[in-house]
Amino acid sequence: MWSDVINLRAMKVRLVDRAPLIAFMDATFNRAPGTPATHLGIPPVNQGLLRRLLNRCPCLFNQIDIAATARAMVHFCEITLGCRIDSGNVYQAFLIQHPRLAPPFNPAPLKAGGEGGTIMEFLCSEALRSVGIPPMELDGSRWPVWRMPGHVLLNESKMNALRAFGDILIHAHQPIS
Repeated sequence: MWSDVINLRAMKVRLVDRAPLIAFMDATFNRAPGTPATHLGIPPVNQGLLRRLLNRCPCLFNQIDIAATARAMVHFCEITLGCRIDSGNVYQAFLIQHPRLAPPFNPAPLKAGGEGGTIMEFLCSEALRSVGIPPMELDGSRWPVWRMPGHVLLNESKMNALRAFGDILIHAHQPIS
């Protein structure tokens, strides 16, 4: 399993570093997230690669003592719900991630994190995805790849200069007749 992730081009792992990293990940992170969350160590990689690894595999936040990202918090909501977030269960996901409302995460990240506003942005993004308006992917320079229908998360791309207008941009396409 870890070889599939580590060998992805987007992970940017040097060829010489792949086998040792795969061996470490297979030996250390060889179980699903559990309750209670347990710190198993931090992969011996630079911060950039660790960030890419945690972004690709947010369940690791259940086993690494690093504050979970907003994206990971939403992922743990989905695990707790047992399904993807959609417009019908987004309020339940909101309750799960709220620190003082029930029900709690199951399983939970070892260290909760993410800013409330960014978590709400990702919850809204998932609700949009569920009705056929997916987030636009980012190219290697972090610019949106424009595909319709779609939406752009303004706080995580080079479009963030526009974030004063809101968190999510939904492009309105008017066909020329």
